[in-house]
Amino acid sequence: MKKIILSIFALGTLAMNAQDGSFSKGNVALSGEVGNLTTKILDANVSPSMMYFVSDNIALRGGLTFGNSSKTVGGVTTTESSDFGVNFGANYYFSKSRFTPFIGASLGFGSGSDKIIGGVNAGEVKISTMGLNVFPGVNAFLTKRLAMNASFGSLGYSTRTDTDKFNVETKTSDVGFDFNLNTVRLGVTWVLN
Repeated sequence: MKKIILSIFALGTLAMNAQDGSFSKGNVALSGEVGNLTTKILDANVSPSMMYFVSDNIALRGGLTFGNSSKTVGGVTTTESSDFGVNFGANYYFSKSRFTPFIGASLGFGSGSDKIIGGVNAGEVKISTMGLNVFPGVNAFLTKRLAMNASFGSLGYSTRTDTDKFNVETKTSDVGFDFNLNTVRLGVTWVLN
């Protein structure tokens, strides 16, 4: 957590010294984020997306999400997970400046699997998800076209359906705040025009 806070502080310091940069109506930008930063680097979630600014402060966004993780107990891998998803959303930037907070909203759909390795429960569980989330963040331009961003936590609703090796479905849903460390997402944005 200390490294994350220092990184955000360094990001703010760089932004204060950067050339003028901000978003404008009609901008198209490519963005990429990495999440789940509290575990091994190979367990991170990667989310590339494209944004279109319908005004100086509002961007519409569409993107993909890729994830991979494993759980190890006593030096032996017991579970391997992978997922893929699509998401659509919007960001609202509170000011037209180099360093600005924003709030984002996202609707995402995903599918994946959990493989349990060894033991009586060995097998694959297929997973499908849907989530609607609102989250805070901050954006900092390092140059006229390059910005870094960070977001943390969310308020949202999610559903999940697990289908085990016997085709038995288990459905769960959740509404609430999620502000633990694995919700930190860091990213970069490149403005194309």
